[in-house]
Amino acid sequence: MRLSDYAETPKPSVLWVRPPRLLRNILPKFYWRRCRMTIACDLVLFNCTAFVPEPLPEAYIGIRNGTIAYVGTQKPDGTAETAFIDMQRRFVLPGLIDSHVHFRTPGLDHKEDYRHGSMAALAGGVTTVLDMPNTKPEISTRAALQEKEQTVQKLSYVHYGHHFLLTRRNLEEIKCLQAGDVASVKVFMAGHETAEHTVYDYNYLLEAAGILAAKGMLMTVHAEYEPLLKRTASMAPSGYEEDRRRDAAIRAVEMMIGISRQTGCQIHIVHTSTEEEASLIIAAKSKGIPVTCEVIPPHLVFTNEDLLRKGWDFKLSPPLRTRRDAACLWEHLITGYIDTIGSDHAPHTRTEKNSSSPPAGMPGVQEMVSVIFSGFIDRGLNPEQAAALIAKYLSQRPAELFHIPGKGRLAQGFDADLTVLEPFATFVMTDEKAFSKCKWSIYTGQSLRGEVQMVFLNGTVVYANNVIQTEQPTGRKITFESRRCTV
Repeated sequence: MRLSDYAETPKPSVLWVRPPRLLRNILPKFYWRRCRMTIACDLVLFNCTAFVPEPLPEAYIGIRNGTIAYVGTQKPDGTAETAFIDMQRRFVLPGLIDSHVHFRTPGLDHKEDYRHGSMAALAGGVTTVLDMPNTKPEISTRAALQEKEQTVQKLSYVHYGHHFLLTRRNLEEIKCLQAGDVASVKVFMAGHETAEHTVYDYNYLLEAAGILAAKGMLMTVHAEYEPLLKRTASMAPSGYEEDRRRDAAIRAVEMMIGISRQTGCQIHIVHTSTEEEASLIIAAKSKGIPVTCEVIPPHLVFTNEDLLRKGWDFKLSPPLRTRRDAACLWEHLITGYIDTIGSDHAPHTRTEKNSSSPPAGMPGVQEMVSVIFSGFIDRGLNPEQAAALIAKYLSQRPAELFHIPGKGRLAQGFDADLTVLEPFATFVMTDEKAFSKCKWSIYTGQSLRGEVQMVFLNGTVVYANNVIQTEQPTGRKITFESRRCTV
């Protein structure tokens, strides 16, 4: 499908911005009409609500050379060459950023790969992903990072960056990293089926954090304290949460807050799952300690009761918690105390999940935005409020936290990566709709609100009407700026 299939007939004029009211009142009309500012655009979206991140109704978005040239409420007519798209009162958000995916390349491509994973991301309105390093081989050396980047450079339908793995033996590699190379250095304080290299020694983590702080780099942490896990390899779901008990997560978060306080290193706790973890992190932030947190949809919409009733498809690490924990995390999202949302898209094959010793993890990047939007609506928010929070947690905040230039905002000069959401559409998720290579969804059978209708990458329509619109992947590797604990 071509852009012309969506476009209206161009109108022969120029794009201009009305001067401020004060100038219009002071200067003669002929003067400010002559001095109007022209902005040449290749494409104009109109009849939409733009989230900047607050909702801007009846908005116009002008795009030129893959970059946002204008966002406002004044009607831009464009030039004879400008294409126009009527967005039919839909919501337009800055392209979503999923900072927590496992696309399994290299070495675990039977579960997922970059091509299928990035298509699933695109179908979920995600235009940038940050991929985790627990692959085979793991991304714990600069050579492994370079090889992975060469492998995936022509496979991704979305923009991408990578996390780097901390092991017990690679501090010299960490010392040689540059801030622009990777999104973060990832720490697994506890292991699972695809994360064999754990680091939980306080002094070692302290040294690593000191190195990263000096470089202005971020540490992301899977926070479960390995020595407190039982590791009984429970054969029934009823024993899994006890094996990976909540105090292991709480203890790990306490450790990382202490390390952040001592070193000044920005530490981001991923998949925060308990009320206590959230409270610790919120309290630390109030004291100026540079620690932040992420939540993922499964910990918001499912509980340990789902694991007990429905089986191993709901096995996660950290495990699903209680209704009270989920309610607490929702409350902190709505009130602004959480920092980011990630999908933790971690596919396994159906055969693996049905085995006697199934791995932890599930797909989720495609369903994430609709699951979160539905959850906000169910808790009394109106569509504009829900979409504004999504723009905050899934675009603006990840871009700020990981210091991704050109991403995260609908503003002049930013990349024209856009997610178009139909707020009043409902749909039922099915396995057949899944773009992921594993071809199953934990949300199958659920009715979800807020459907991704269209996605732009660098100003080009790449997804519309449930179909990928480009034959070849057009995602690009992103770079990162040095961060100095500004969050």
